[in-house]
Amino acid sequence: MQEPIALWRNRYEPPEDLRDDNLGMHPYLGSAHKYQEKVPGTAPYLKDIHVFNPAGLVSFGLPVGDIHSIRLFTTYQRRMSWLLK
Repeated sequence: MQEPIALWRNRYEPPEDLRDDNLGMHPYLGSAHKYQEKVPGTAPYLKDIHVFNPAGLVSFGLPVGDIHSIRLFTTYQRRMSWLLK
């Protein structure tokens, strides 16, 4: 199943100083979090598979409302609380 799925390393070549091989291994997701074909026309069934899990991090960032984003927000809020005083 993995072979026909486009990964970030297949679609984007970052500048050398920003390269991260781990990020390049994430799936390159399209609209509505759909898998994309590595080679167009070779796996049309991928358009029916939506990815709403940590694999979508590189394509869409942290999901709003998940445990990780809540933890990051509260940490950020504590650090920035001095601005509200």
